[in-house]
Amino acid sequence: MYWRPIALALKEAGFFVNVVNAMLIHDFSDNSLRKVKTDKAASMKIANYALSFWAELRDYSPEDETRQMLKMQNRLYLRTKKSSVVLRNGLISLLDQTFPSVNTLFDIQPKRSNGHFKWADFVKRFWHKDCVAGISLAAFSDAYRKWYAKSGYRFSQPDAKKLHAAARNAVATFPKNDSTKLLIAQAVDSLNGRL
Repeated sequence: MYWRPIALALKEAGFFVNVVNAMLIHDFSDNSLRKVKTDKAASMKIANYALSFWAELRDYSPEDETRQMLKMQNRLYLRTKKSSVVLRNGLISLLDQTFPSVNTLFDIQPKRSNGHFKWADFVKRFWHKDCVAGISLAAFSDAYRKWYAKSGYRFSQPDAKKLHAAARNAVATFPKNDSTKLLIAQAVDSLNGRL
């Protein structure tokens, strides 16, 4: 995008400006055996291209600028979305070692405007299956209700029973220790964009 400030400055100064893909000019009139690479040769090639296609060249306009900005925003969005998928898959991979399939027990809708996933917020608090299965259903339901109130979600007793039963039936390969907890917390924070 190094050409944009030059194109805008020339346009504001009143010059006719046309933006052409560099490959079109590079491949234009390339019928010489010698590959001369000087500023003079390059400027001659650009001038010959402009003279040959003058009738087809379109003046650069604010619509072109808007289009370029939309393309850049789209690229940024796709890159951000791809990063989000990678982070989500990384967290799920870790959870397969601490609390397998816990993410499938929740709907995947983002939380309100902050974009958090409910299951990701849940596993930051209940990061290992033993955080759930290691206590009674009543104790877990109470802790789960408090977490719900603090996080702004609506509590459901059937969900608490479902999570407790899933934790009791799950097999973890990572131990319940501070290192594992830190791994999960960092993965959740990365997914939620806190790092």
